[in-house]
Amino acid sequence: MTRLADVTGLDVLGIPVCLAVRPLARSLAVSVGKGMDTASARTAALMESLEVRHAENIDAAGQVASFEELTEVVSLDFRLDSLTAPWLARNSNGLASGNTRPEAMLHALCEVIERDAEWRWGTSDDERRIALDTVRDPGCRWLLDRFAARGVYVAAWNITSAAGLPAVGCVVLPDPDEAEWFGTGVHDGFCCRMEPAAALAPALQEAAQKRLTYISGSRDDVTREEMARAHDIGLVRRVWTDLHRGGERIDFATLRSYPRGSAGSDVAVAAEALRRAGFERIVVLDVGGADPGPWVVKVVVPGAYGPYGSALAPVRPVA
Repeated sequence: MTRLADVTGLDVLGIPVCLAVRPLARSLAVSVGKGMDTASARTAALMESLEVRHAENIDAAGQVASFEELTEVVSLDFRLDSLTAPWLARNSNGLASGNTRPEAMLHALCEVIERDAEWRWGTSDDERRIALDTVRDPGCRWLLDRFAARGVYVAAWNITSAAGLPAVGCVVLPDPDEAEWFGTGVHDGFCCRMEPAAALAPALQEAAQKRLTYISGSRDDVTREEMARAHDIGLVRRVWTDLHRGGERIDFATLRSYPRGSAGSDVAVAAEALRRAGFERIVVLDVGGADPGPWVVKVVVPGAYGPYGSALAPVRPVA
C-alpha cells in the first residue's frame, strides 16, 4: 500500500471518507472507507484493502462442481492469466474482515442479507419509506443534519427481508435547481445490522462515500457510463420529483431491533435468521488471517440474491 488519502474535504458534507491505494493490486487498486471520524474512515479503507488483497491471493484447496453449482466463486485475482473460468461470477459479496473471526463472519453474513434484501425490495412494490423526523439516534441525526445543512436531500426505506435483521436503504441527491448539483448526482447506500440505527448510519455514510468516489474520480472500477450518469441532470430531476410526491411514511421506532451480544452470539442469530428465511446452507471460507487478527472471510449463501449481474437500476425510486 502506497497511499492512505483523506478525501473528505473534496465534498461539502464533511462526512469522513478515506482511500487506500495498492498500485500492484490484482483487482481494485483503490479501496474506500467511511466512518463517523477520520480514524474510523482510515481503518475502514485499510480493512477493505486487506479484504481484497487476501481474496486476490487465496491459497485454498479447489473443488470440482457443475456450472449450475458454481453460482459464485471466491477469488478476486482478475489478472488475465488467472481467469481459468471467466464466465463465472467473481465478486466481493460476502467478503468481510474483522478483528476476530466471529466479527468478520458477522460482517459477511450481514452483507449477504443486505444484498439479498436490496434485490428483493428493489423488485417489489413494497415502498416502506421511513419518516426521517422519527429518527432519534444521535449518530444518525448528526449525519442527517450534515446532509440537510448542505442542501442534500435524503430519503430512506426499510428494506428488511424475511430474514428479519434490520436492513435500510437510502438515496441522497442535491436540488437540481441549485448550481452546486453538478457532478454529485444521485447516490444510494444500504446496510444490514442487528439494530435499525446501526444499519441506517452506515447506509447514509455509504451514500456520502459514493458521492466522494465520483467527485474524486480515483476509483478504478467506475466506468465512463457510470460517471456520465452522475452528471445526468435529467436523472436528478426525475428522482427529485419522484421523491417529493408525498405518500405514507413509517415510524423508524417500529423497526425491529435484535439485542446485541458477543460477535459469536450475533453470528448465531444471523445464521438462524437465514435458516428461518429458507436458506438451507451457509458456506464460510477463511480467506486470510490468524489470531490475534485481523481476519478475512468469505460467506456464500446458495439461493441468496446479490447486486451483481442483476438488471436493477442503481436508484430504486425512478420509474
